Amino acid sequence: MTKRLKIKDLNILFVFRHFFEKDRRKYDPIFKEFRLGVWGRKSKIVSKRHFTKPKKWKYSLADSYTLGVDIILIKFWIEFNINGKIL
Repeated sequence: MTKRLKIKDLNILFVFRHFFEKDRRKYDPIFKEFRLGVWGRKSKIVSKRHFTKPKKWKYSLADSYTLGVDIILIKFWIEFNINGKIL
């Protein structure tokens, strides 16, 4: 289950996954390892500015932050960024 929110320039993505989803269990690599813990990640994404000009992407990057929780058969994470491009 995914849910996207946009509040002015803030983009938030909520994702909730569990092992018992019948349509994705065979093909999804995130359930090959069963983990228990909290994790976070910071990455760079292309911002809305200059999105249609790929040569200028390196000049207009935005930070994207992801916070997640893994509870053996359930995975939940929140990704948020400011001025990032939502596809």
